[in-house]
Amino acid sequence: MDGRARGPGAGWTIVRAKRHGFWTLITRMVALFLILGVYSWFRKMYFQPDPSVAFANALDIIRWQDRLGLNIELDLQRRVIDDPFLVDLFNEHYRKFKIVLFAAAALALLRDRAGFTRVWRLFLVTTAIAFPMYALYPLAPPRFMGPYGFPFVDTLAVLGSEPNATSGLHAANQFAAMPSMHIGWTVITALWMVVALPRWRLGTVLGAIHLSVMCVTVMVTGNHFVLDIVGGFAVVGVAWVALALPGWFASPGDAPAVTELPVPGGVALATVTTPPTPATPVAPAGGIVSIGPVVSERMAEPYAPAATLSIGAGGRRPDAGPRRPR
Repeated sequence: MDGRARGPGAGWTIVRAKRHGFWTLITRMVALFLILGVYSWFRKMYFQPDPSVAFANALDIIRWQDRLGLNIELDLQRRVIDDPFLVDLFNEHYRKFKIVLFAAAALALLRDRAGFTRVWRLFLVTTAIAFPMYALYPLAPPRFMGPYGFPFVDTLAVLGSEPNATSGLHAANQFAAMPSMHIGWTVITALWMVVALPRWRLGTVLGAIHLSVMCVTVMVTGNHFVLDIVGGFAVVGVAWVALALPGWFASPGDAPAVTELPVPGGVALATVTTPPTPATPVAPAGGIVSIGPVVSERMAEPYAPAATLSIGAGGRRPDAGPRRPR
């Protein structure tokens, strides 16, 4: 016991807060699932480009990368293609990345709702920016470029147990390589890890490892070129700028803080929401510090009836004496 008398309403307040947190978690996870599903389904059903355009764009990408010295995908795949363990590892990492996305989002929401919300906004804007790109710039992935003299292997279909889905809610558009949203959404996952696990920078380390491995994975599996990876980072960067310019990225300190005030006799549990703008506490006559954004040391001391601000019926202090007749 901390010496404070809590009224019966305090327990219900805690229960309601837990229920609210539970339903927030459920609704956000359902929304995340539906957004990803509808995104993939709509892209598959309505963004059906001319394959010749997608292959022509892929040949352009290869030529541009050759000038920049970035054609490393085929050599990278050849380095691991004869190792069944590594191939299976990269295949699983590619297929299961949404599970990591959901886990990181849920953990971030449970541990830091304000931080989760900032990354959630970034996720929404990133997805919205990437959505029309596949219609504007259809691109064949490396695994389709065998007939053009680039012998990539589709590791998911040839060496894996499950190729890319071509039907259903989460079906893949076969000519939607630019930008790589495996990279874009993995950046979002890494940011949620940072939010969820700030201690010892554990989230930063895990997020960086996850993102680095995904960059290698999309090339080893034959699904993306280097410039597709750059495109994935680019859409997140554009979304970040779009959100930052209007000041939508408010700091967690902007959220109102709630201070509990003990009331003798267990009559009620008073809470006061402090304004977000910093202010200096005022000390009027009598030595009672007014309630503001900064709580005085006396308010933080253990409960003592003679020294603690209490609230009685009608909002009057119990020691204020009888009312003066009017």
